[in-house]
Amino acid sequence: MNPVGRALTAESHLRGGASFVAARPVSPVIRFIRKVADAPTVETHSAGQLLDRFMARRDEAAFAELVRRHGPLVLGVCRRVLQDEHDAEDAFQATFLVLVRKAASIHKTEALGSWLHGVAYRIASKAKVTAARRRAHERKVPAVVEADIFDACTWRDLRPVLDEEMQRLPAKYRMPLILCYLQGKTTAETADALGWPRGTVGMRIARGRALLRSRLARRGLTLSTAVVATSLARAEAAMVPPTLLNATVQAAAQMSSGQAAVAISPHILALAKGAAHAMFLTKLKMMFVVAIAVGAVGTGTTLLTYQAPAASPGPRRTAEAPVIARADDKSKDAAEDEENERKVAANRMRSQNNLKQLGLAMHNYHDVHGHFPTSAIYQDGKRLLSWRVALLPYLDQEELHQQFKLDEPWDSEHNKKLLAKMPPLFAPPGIKTKKPNTTFYQVLVGQGALFEGEIQIQTRNITDGLSNTFMAVEAAEAVPWTKPEDLVYDPDKPLPKLGGIFKSGFNALLADGSVRFVKKEVKDDILRKYITRAGNEPVGANDFDP
Repeated sequence: MNPVGRALTAESHLRGGASFVAARPVSPVIRFIRKVADAPTVETHSAGQLLDRFMARRDEAAFAELVRRHGPLVLGVCRRVLQDEHDAEDAFQATFLVLVRKAASIHKTEALGSWLHGVAYRIASKAKVTAARRRAHERKVPAVVEADIFDACTWRDLRPVLDEEMQRLPAKYRMPLILCYLQGKTTAETADALGWPRGTVGMRIARGRALLRSRLARRGLTLSTAVVATSLARAEAAMVPPTLLNATVQAAAQMSSGQAAVAISPHILALAKGAAHAMFLTKLKMMFVVAIAVGAVGTGTTLLTYQAPAASPGPRRTAEAPVIARADDKSKDAAEDEENERKVAANRMRSQNNLKQLGLAMHNYHDVHGHFPTSAIYQDGKRLLSWRVALLPYLDQEELHQQFKLDEPWDSEHNKKLLAKMPPLFAPPGIKTKKPNTTFYQVLVGQGALFEGEIQIQTRNITDGLSNTFMAVEAAEAVPWTKPEDLVYDPDKPLPKLGGIFKSGFNALLADGSVRFVKKEVKDDILRKYITRAGNEPVGANDFDP
């Protein structure tokens, strides 16, 4: 039974007792519960509808429902960060007062839980600093005691950093984790709330857990995925006490009506105002950055517009006209050469950015699976699809990935139809390939390389160093992007041909995620050092720029 039901049941028992019980004054909590119970049902309303009702009508029942739904999440964050019940309740109320002030600016109401998690974490973190200063002059207050459901040391170490690392996750992983673990929703309910396919939700939850685990490991907390899942489940807070819920709703109603908030603690008001002001400054900074960017583009356009007329008048028809014409021809040639150089430089940078995204996807894959993708998707020893298909979920292409039949070859009747859906990331910048839907981005596959058949390579296997090992390169010939065809490396044979986009060399993605431009003058013996993952060959700082 929910808290409202339990309270009403308790009240009915009191009514049925002796007459002197009925004569006792009704508490504010019971009056509040009656008000909520008598109001039109709001349990089936979405978060957006509840916010609209509260803003339009100052509907306390609607806001109470929001607090009931999201209160456990918010209170859990505040308790984990502050570990003092009074401070946690103050931060809790301040979080919902910020919601009152910022409700109109929340556009993705389906992600309200994630929004509240972030606000609660920021408020609690600031309150923690204030509380630490205060307690420097007071006797230390005991932390909130919780029942242990698994190793106490694990929870004690994990508790202070869990929400911080949750906030650092990309939104697409953070939102489903918060809904499923911190708000107790099922995968189906989370999919409905976010408007995502259930398969996508499941995959993102798994990746989010793995990313969280890897980031906690960097902080010295080496936990299994199961322990991380248990920790997240444990983080779900208990139901918000009715007195706290009542006080929060009353404070919100008071603030929304513009009345003097005499009943609200000055400390709570200060926390709420500080958080709202910080959010405003963040938005202002973003607007400032955009304004600078737009201004820079505008200035460049103005310069181009201003300079264009200078080149338009033709040479005067005098005896010296032929000489002037030849000079103009030279200047035009120089201008064209300069423009071509700019285009090449821009395309080179675009290609480097493409490779960096591939590198990030490779490492995200590693975080989830514990190893980099193999050179192809295999079945019974047969190469069916490219590693590029395996990376799709880590390139924001989950829906496309789900369309592939991973147990069929790339050119099967079904999979071949997906060839035309090549993500722009794989397209070479600035040039057209001989055949459509082909890419120059390939890996080196062979003995000792980072990709070697079905071997699952981990970062610890790259003993030459991540910054000294090729992960992917621009090949000389483009291949269909779904086809498991790459550059074959054999230490006893000539190197495969590299560099098909730029005349002066090729871009190479290194295993640490960085991208270097390798000039065509670089000797093969240098390249071999970077192809192997554990060859122990010495490398130099200027190897790629002889």
